[in-house]
This record gives sequence, C-alpha cells and structure tokens, in this order.
Amino acid sequence: ACPKTPQDLFDVKRFPGQRSFYVGDPLVAMAFALEADGVPANQVFPMDIDRAFRKLKTIRPYIRVFWQSGDQSEQIFRSGEVGMAVIWNGRARDLAMHPTDRLNMAVSWQGAVYEPSFEGVVKGAPHEKTAFRYLEWIASHPDAMAAYASRTGYGFASHQLFKLLPESVAQWLPEYPAHFASQVRLDFQWYTDHKAEVDARWKEFT
Repeated sequence: ACPKTPQDLFDVKRFPGQRSFYVGDPLVAMAFALEADGVPANQVFPMDIDRAFRKLKTIRPYIRVFWQSGDQSEQIFRSGEVGMAVIWNGRARDLAMHPTDRLNMAVSWQGAVYEPSFEGVVKGAPHEKTAFRYLEWIASHPDAMAAYASRTGYGFASHQLFKLLPESVAQWLPEYPAHFASQVRLDFQWYTDHKAEVDARWKEFT
C-alpha cells in the first residue's frame, strides 16, 4: 500500500516511517492536519488552530526533518531520512523523473494545498516602468510560460498553458484541472489576522 491522502500521512500504524514538513509554512502543515482530522478541503478556513496543532502533535515524534529549502526537500528523500513529506510540486517532479535504486517517488495530489507565488512591482522602484513591461511581456507570451513550466514543473495563471503543454508536463502543474478542483485554498487574510498566534505555536511545535 502507498500513502495517498492526508489521513494516510498521519496514519503511523499503517504507514510507519519518518515524515517531513516545510519549516517556513505552518499553514500548509495545519491544513493537512485538519484534513487528516476529517475537515473537508473547502472548510479548512477559517482554521481551528487548537484542532490543527492537536492533530499535528500526534505525528511529531515521526517528523525527523523540517526542511528549509527546496534542495533539502529532495535530499532528505535521496538520503533515505524520510519516507514521505509535503513538498513543492516542482521538487517532487524532479525526484519522480530521476529514480534511483533506493528511491522511486510516488506523488499524490489528494488533499493538496494550493499556495501560489506572486510577482509584483515595488511602488517607486528605480526601474518601475521597465518592471511593468516585464510583467506585461510575461502575460502576453504564453509560449514562454510553457517553456518555463516544461523545465520546472511550475505553472502560471494563464490557462493557455494547457493548450501548449503535453499531457506529461501539464499533469505536474497545480493548476491542472483534475488537481485544482479539490485543492485547499489558503486564506492569507485569515493568516494575517492570526499570524502572531500561529507563528508562536508553530515555532514551539518545530
């Protein structure tokens, strides 16, 4: 049997072994904990902080590493330090594309958390107009987005990507329709309102 769900991630009896989470992202870990505790993906927010940390504590003895960089998230699998982890999709893709005699990565999108990155321009920046032209260029060149996605496994907001990418690449993107429909959407406003408490409890937990 292979773990596929947040419930499996927290089931140390059926799936023994070491786990790992990203040290810099308490919201993702809390979201997985709440899903594992029976909360539907579309009801994770507003978060029940006590419930999330109560569930996280059940697997704390099995969390060997809190990875701090994308490179480390791959290394802990290659070295055999952990058997399962919540990591960025591009890093998971890299591991899956480069199997070894001791590592054959299997990836599940069930219960995944969608955490987009953002690009912006600082108001009053010395090259503000050039920066906006760069953003406009990205938005108007889906072919460039597709080339980037093919190399990294990370996508863009444009749905035109899926007209330009082969299925073998498209299925690795978080925005792939089959994945996107059931993902947890992070509520950053909620996090802003509860950041002090969440960060303090996460620091104590890790």
